[in-house]
Amino acid sequence: RLAGAHAVFRDHPRPPAAFLAGAGGDLFHDLAVHDIDFVRWAVRGAPGGADDEIVEVFATEQAVAEDMRALGVPDCGAAMLRFRSGFTMTLELSRSSNYGYDQRVELFGLNGAARVANPPSSALELTSGAWSDGLGGALS
Repeated sequence: RLAGAHAVFRDHPRPPAAFLAGAGGDLFHDLAVHDIDFVRWAVRGAPGGADDEIVEVFATEQAVAEDMRALGVPDCGAAMLRFRSGFTMTLELSRSSNYGYDQRVELFGLNGAARVANPPSSALELTSGAWSDGLGGALS
């Protein structure tokens, strides 16, 4: 039986500010819809799957990048969706992924998980910042 799904959609390079400030820049209409469609397609007919209707949504967004804050355009967001069956899906969305395009989906259930992601160009993972300053220093 499926329990839920988690999707990450971090866009790179960030689209032009004019696009984001206009009708095309909404995180949920432009990014989230693709992952929601994919998950609903992938689990259709599975016990506990998401082939029924979404009955509850919680979503939030914020402008993290300084230039996006100046425009009043959110560039990061998150959402949680609950389906009638109880299946849940969470999403992380970002327009400001300076480390590269990052898109992943994980489906999980009682007997395991399935993951799909963009193929990495290398197994090496890098971070920036000084870890001696703590996690906040490494990510800001």
